[in-house]
Amino acid sequence: MRGKKGAVTQSLNEILLAKVGYCCCKR
Repeated sequence: MRGKKGAVTQSLNEILLAKVGYCCCKR
């Protein structure tokens, strides 16, 4: 259970970083 939650958090973090990077690049 803990491992699964960690994987989900990792995915969310990657998506968040991708969004931030995209916004920064767009500027």
